Amino acid sequence: MGAGDGGADGTSTTQDATTVRDGGASVGATAVSAADFAKRYTDAFCRAAVTCCDERGMPIEAGLCDAVESAVRQDLASYFTNSSVIYDPAAAGECFARVGADVAACMAPTRPSCPDVFTGTLGLGERCDSGVECARADGADTACDDSGDTGQSICVVDVGLPASLGEACVGSCEHHDEGGVTCSFVAPFDASSEVPRHCLRGQGARCDGVALICVPLKVTGEQCLSERECTVGLRCEGRTCQQRGTAGETCGSDTGCVDELACIESACAPRVADGQACTPAVACARGSLCRDGVCVALGGAYGRLCRGDFN
Repeated sequence: MGAGDGGADGTSTTQDATTVRDGGASVGATAVSAADFAKRYTDAFCRAAVTCCDERGMPIEAGLCDAVESAVRQDLASYFTNSSVIYDPAAAGECFARVGADVAACMAPTRPSCPDVFTGTLGLGERCDSGVECARADGADTACDDSGDTGQSICVVDVGLPASLGEACVGSCEHHDEGGVTCSFVAPFDASSEVPRHCLRGQGARCDGVALICVPLKVTGEQCLSERECTVGLRCEGRTCQQRGTAGETCGSDTGCVDELACIESACAPRVADGQACTPAVACARGSLCRDGVCVALGGAYGRLCRGDFN
């Protein structure tokens, strides 16, 4: 977006050219100042929302742009004044492009997020107030943890680094298509001083709790104690890895059915799309709920994008 381009609400926006400092070295780049960040993020989001809603023949939701800007200021404002966080003005434009592309495709993030724009400077074991203050440790993600017995939060390794089959491990992790990661640990580790390694279920591996090395996930027919031991997509039923249930087959929970189905009254049944009628005996699509007899998508910080739509 060039200087003088109009914002989504008809106001004028400008783009500042500044010098970005990265590790003490000056790098010439077109950048977004901290003062302009919330406005520029909102403009990118709302322009893209118009594209999404136009394709559906609807206007954007009333008050959407104000809600977005308010959420950005609430969630990210403190980062700019935090002496333990470095802001990269050049990376902001790249973040806005990613957010805009997702929103234009009607896939809005539930909260404002620009992870590559803010970098923490605190090392492992240092006191912290927020995870954004903690620097990555040898390539591993970190977090601000308050579970210790000192009464102080410190920077710790989050889930560590991935390990290959046969390598030492402390647990297993699974990355989800909708974002996020779930981990289970079978061995303790000193989170403030070492970088642990975990096996990736998505790559067919799990951490053996006895040998503490990555071993292959179990296949259909092999004995299991939990679903985490089975190949992704299988369930552990009757202590045996089995295929997940299809429509009409018996189940004990939603994990016993294939992803597009839910376990209703002990049988796998189809989920209902947004906008369709629902009852307690009917499951809405993942990420939605039954409200006033209709399946609706869960709103994030901004609610829905388009007026009259359920997204």
